[in-house]
Amino acid sequence: MAQREVTVVTEDGLRARTSAAFVKVAEQTDAHVSVIKSSGETADGKEILLVLDLEIDPGETITIASEDADIVDQLVELVGTQSLRRVPTVVVGVSCMSLTSA
Repeated sequence: MAQREVTVVTEDGLRARTSAAFVKVAEQTDAHVSVIKSSGETADGKEILLVLDLEIDPGETITIASEDADIVDQLVELVGTQSLRRVPTVVVGVSCMSLTSA
């Protein structure tokens, strides 16, 4: 599974127009797409109401995960800048832990 941690830099965060664009890109794959807030809240990236319900603001860090690495890359480019922290490729439940390089 491909995962990228990003800081949302869009003017409206992941609301209204940006959420619609996000879902449109996510729907281009048959693979599942997840949006994970730093609080652990998770939403299906193909469901606009669920993405909106996360209330993601500009400057907030989220994780985008999918088995389709190309879609993850496109979504990262759409909403933000990739964090320098790496996200593990193994996730248990909805919890994930960031690894920092020494």
